[in-house]
Amino acid sequence: MGEMNDDCVVYWIEAAQKELRVLARRDARRAEILRQVAKRVEENGWILSAKSALVQVLRGDECVGELRDVAGGYRLFMFWYDTPGAREIWVCRIIPKRDVVSHRRLSDICDAVALVRKRFLEEAE
Repeated sequence: MGEMNDDCVVYWIEAAQKELRVLARRDARRAEILRQVAKRVEENGWILSAKSALVQVLRGDECVGELRDVAGGYRLFMFWYDTPGAREIWVCRIIPKRDVVSHRRLSDICDAVALVRKRFLEEAE
């Protein structure tokens, strides 16, 4: 892994962009809040974002976690990897909190995000 970079850049994979657009049509204010969460992580950096629980690491070994919509009802599942310039955070799914109540469901989502990360890294090579 090398040196951890505190600088963060947040990207949205196509599926997450689509989920955000759908949400924006239903609730423009909430969609904007989610965009602001991503912006705040970029501004604060990884360490501060993790300390303030804006970033939650769910599986450190697989680089899977979430950006926390602290005020609202959504979980933004993501993976990350480090580049020489910054830690890239890729939001994969935006899921209502009420849809992620069981440990099994959370585990399934983390498995899916880990798989997306694996494919992503293979394509990047």
